[in-house]
Amino acid sequence: MRARAAKSGVRYERRRQGQPALVFVHDIFCSRALWRHQVERFEREHLVVALDQRGHGESVAFEDGFDIPTLGADLAGLVEELGAASVALVGHGLGARVVLEAAMRLGEAPGALATAAERRREIPQRSSPGPGRRSRGAGSGASRTH
Repeated sequence: MRARAAKSGVRYERRRQGQPALVFVHDIFCSRALWRHQVERFEREHLVVALDQRGHGESVAFEDGFDIPTLGADLAGLVEELGAASVALVGHGLGARVVLEAAMRLGEAPGALATAAERRREIPQRSSPGPGRRSRGAGSGASRTH
């Protein structure tokens, strides 16, 4: 489906009608194509919108404004343009941060938020104990002399 242009200049795909409207926001270095399966699944019952954030997909003609507040303002403006009575915002990776920013700008307008990341962030482990700490490695404390 051909993308439409929002007032901010970002491009988006809109399918069907229904409530709540589902608005999908992709991660960095992606496009609205990331959500193609979700769009196909939910368009039967909902207004479904998949956004190409500035500098991504068909929204490539931007030289600046890649900070979270500006991206959130783009999304909030699009949601207001849609005029849907009920909206659920769905974001992946960077899109999750954009969804949260837009939600703060929209106040009570979003009825639901969903955020997702594709990989779990690992917590680095210390290779040695810090100053004044004993190692808890295998066998520590297992043999004591009294």
